[in-house]
Amino acid sequence: MEYFNSFRKLVENFESLPYPGRIYLGKKSCDSTQESEYWVLSSDEIINQDMIKTQAGMLIPEELMKFDVSDYMSVGTFQDIIYNALENNPEISVSDTKVISDAIDYYLEYDDFKY
Repeated sequence: MEYFNSFRKLVENFESLPYPGRIYLGKKSCDSTQESEYWVLSSDEIINQDMIKTQAGMLIPEELMKFDVSDYMSVGTFQDIIYNALENNPEISVSDTKVISDAIDYYLEYDDFKY
């Protein structure tokens, strides 16, 4: 399991995240994804865990229940969104977390790449 205390740290490390895997978002952190906490588990780690169904109907690994997380997205999708944003916008880098956050929000809303 990997822990990131901010969206910036998660994005800076996007290429080294365990693939396949899932990203979980800390709900207690704050309302902004930029300042939230993130936990990343490989698929192997998830398979070896009991999954708990939340009140919202999401399945969360038992190990993460104490952190009050929600399912954010798969690592592969997260990486693809960032690669797409970087490839189609040569003027940005992973340090442009607002642009990357906007691309992720767009994908989550429309199930399509923004760029």
